Amino acid sequence: MAEIRSDFGHSPAGARRDACSHGARRVSAEPRRQRLAFKLTLLAAISLALFRPNIVQNIVQYGGNVLNSRLHLAAAAQAEAAGSLSSASGATAATAAIRLNQVGYLPSSLKVALIPAREVADPGVPAVVLPWPPQAFTTSGANPPATNQSSSGSAPAWSGHLEGPVTDPLTGERLYRVDFTSLQIPGRYVLQVGDSAPLRSVPFTIGEDFLTPLFTTVTRSYYLQRCGIALDDSISGFAHSPCHTHDAYLRCGDAFAPANQRLDVTGGWHDAGDYGKYSTTTAITAGQLLLLYELAPAAFPDGQLQIPESGNGVPDLLDEARVGLEWLLRMQRADGAVYHKVGPLIWPGMIRPEKDVAHRYVYGVTSQDTAKAAAAWAMGARLWQPYDPGFAWRLLTAARQAWHFLELHPETVDETRPEDNRGSGEYGDRNDADDRYWAAAELYVTTGEAKYGQFLRFTTPMIDWQAVSWTDPSALGVFDFVIGPAPATEDEAVTYVREVARQLILDRAEEDARAAAANPYSLLLSQPDFVWASNKIALARGVNLLLAHYLSPHPEWVQIAERQLDWMLGSNPLGKSFITGVGANPVEHPHHRFSAALGKAVPGLLVGGPNSRAEDRVAPAGLGPLSYIDETAAYSVNEPAIDYNAPLVVLVGFLLAGSPTRPD
Repeated sequence: MAEIRSDFGHSPAGARRDACSHGARRVSAEPRRQRLAFKLTLLAAISLALFRPNIVQNIVQYGGNVLNSRLHLAAAAQAEAAGSLSSASGATAATAAIRLNQVGYLPSSLKVALIPAREVADPGVPAVVLPWPPQAFTTSGANPPATNQSSSGSAPAWSGHLEGPVTDPLTGERLYRVDFTSLQIPGRYVLQVGDSAPLRSVPFTIGEDFLTPLFTTVTRSYYLQRCGIALDDSISGFAHSPCHTHDAYLRCGDAFAPANQRLDVTGGWHDAGDYGKYSTTTAITAGQLLLLYELAPAAFPDGQLQIPESGNGVPDLLDEARVGLEWLLRMQRADGAVYHKVGPLIWPGMIRPEKDVAHRYVYGVTSQDTAKAAAAWAMGARLWQPYDPGFAWRLLTAARQAWHFLELHPETVDETRPEDNRGSGEYGDRNDADDRYWAAAELYVTTGEAKYGQFLRFTTPMIDWQAVSWTDPSALGVFDFVIGPAPATEDEAVTYVREVARQLILDRAEEDARAAAANPYSLLLSQPDFVWASNKIALARGVNLLLAHYLSPHPEWVQIAERQLDWMLGSNPLGKSFITGVGANPVEHPHHRFSAALGKAVPGLLVGGPNSRAEDRVAPAGLGPLSYIDETAAYSVNEPAIDYNAPLVVLVGFLLAGSPTRPD
């Protein structure tokens, strides 16, 4: 699990046997952000010194840098990024000084490269984009051709100059800007700055061809995260025997089953760097996959992802979402409530999934998870109806049962306990109003029943349109409420609040578009946003702009959303692609047990990204976008999660579908 827990925490010897003696909480407790104990920190440091000796030097270096100016820190971090890129790809340090999308741009995209002023002796030097020998996009981290190869004889495809410099408010760096947006001819290129001893970028693509393999890679990561199966993937080469086939035993008895009774909750996805499974993130992830399909179903056919279900006549995107939906069905209690999670009592080591044989437990129900599951099931019910009416009916029945539980329990229900989190993470959430909203919206769109419409009538004006997150998924409900069909008998007041909801979406898009101008990367983050999962936040805000474009076409909103993808693919102060196996300088050491056990990163995983709080005490703290390090132990910045990949899949998939707009 990601975001609010220490992944090295564990239960002390002789864990309390009276864990179930406490009364169930009716209001969720404040999330407890567990920290590394001193002994565990020392142990981790010793391990790192033995197996990754360079990290100790890096930690000391970063610690000293905290006392320096932000500009000096930016220079040090960039120098480190340059060294990493040089060793990873054979590129020169000069190459790393040019920050751009290391994979590709659509012809219509903003194409902006940023260069630290310290790298430019003469700002009057020319900037040219040169054709480069073709190279297929790979997902294995394969090295691009060395960028110091001669390009003599190649006429520039674009010629221009440096603009600026400007000061980046996120790092204090002075940056020159190269804007080659006008180059729209498909091809493979490098950007070169200067004549003698020029700076030269890594090769990149302009065109549309890169989107299909990128989408496939980041979406197939869900298949590689499936639980309970024997994985044997010929495309990535990753394989393991069946895992967690005895999930799981009820930790604390309730009115429906005694403690330690086995409930069949096999299947689903491993959540993040650990092997836990969480209703919270499973529902929010499945919901976003379904949203993408709903926006442009023709763009996501059967056979697209090359997964075991390919060829069954059902779009692969729906097949993958079904993995999450079916597991959530297993997590539903007889009264409609949904259990929170599955995990062990003690954190597993960095082992393969089939080696994780400790007893795993099912932990108490929450109204938050119940509402989220109801929403995802209601979405699935309408989208699966043409392909499997029986499954669609099961989903709708489960969603209705979940809503009935919520009607009987208008207050927040949380039957989890702090001691449940000693071997798995906690997705603590004190408020279920946003979850109930999402559930009501999806049930209304699917069924048209008046009671759900009346719920939306009274609650929509109170919604603040934010980026989708596991703490607040209401944006999914707002959007589907706006685009969903209106029943013939719809109350006029419900029709009115639908327009209110539509305006919420468009107003926030205008605000985000203005915010993007605040930094040269057009990043939809400010300094306070560099927290756990900052990458997910930026992408989710980008998705908001795409949804607004769907309702009211604004190409500039799409371009800003694309700039969030640029950040993930290397156009950032570290010159780092935050997606494993993608780009010239990708993440190589994610905090991910399967990857660590095999010694190579599972491809297509988005890591959390820069985090000024650096709760793992390995990444450098307090540096905003520079608070990142590519180390396995740095779980607060370098752990992937299924809900991190979700907005990435939506954003790339939306572009792959041609940035659709709402049919008239």
